[in-house]
Amino acid sequence: PAATLMLLHPIAVLLLLGAAWNSTVRTLVRGGVRWRGTFYDLASLRRGLVRRGAGRRAAGAGPAN
Repeated sequence: PAATLMLLHPIAVLLLLGAAWNSTVRTLVRGGVRWRGTFYDLASLRRGLVRRGAGRRAAGAGPAN
């Protein structure tokens, strides 16, 4: 088992780095983040202008009110 983990670790690290790189590039190219159907532009995110809970939620998602 230890030898298998030792061989899989570099692959897992490369996959994680690839996912982070992909997210970074896509965010910069788009100029913001699309999260659950709402687009948040980078300028607003950097200024901290996005209020908590400001995103739209799908029906039935999240805690019951």
